[in-house]
Amino acid sequence: MKLLGLAALVIVLWLLLTRKSRASQARPAPRPLSSFQTPMDGASGSDALDNITQAIYQFEGGQPGQRNVVNNNPGDLRSGPGMTGSAGGFATFNDIGDGWDALGSLVQKKAAAHPDWNFYDLFNNWLGGGPDSAPQGDPTAYANYVAGYAGFDPNQTVSSALGS
Repeated sequence: MKLLGLAALVIVLWLLLTRKSRASQARPAPRPLSSFQTPMDGASGSDALDNITQAIYQFEGGQPGQRNVVNNNPGDLRSGPGMTGSAGGFATFNDIGDGWDALGSLVQKKAAAHPDWNFYDLFNNWLGGGPDSAPQGDPTAYANYVAGYAGFDPNQTVSSALGS
């Protein structure tokens, strides 16, 4: 009986370890904080999306123990495709790859739905600001950070930054 229990434990550990390694390959590793003030090159297409989502991840915390890391939710999204639950009002994902996919999908969806939005418009909406409500946070600081980090002018439309 002990041998069967030990075999089951080994299998579970193996599954957990291989699952984690696959999830970590879903997106490039976050930029280290030492490059926090160094803007990226303003690339286009999927590189631009990666730069923008990396900037969002950094702005939202991006460090061990931070909510966006603990929840496998790099963008601190309230909901998203593939979410498995919520913690503290923010979506949780099974692995970081699912969280990156949800974040990238949301950025692309908003850019496609509002091709005239610049980074200021995007983050005013992102933080919940609208005609009848104040945003939850500083959308100007968020837009300036993300655009600058990703190598874009915050007055540029997000859709043109993504090359769409």
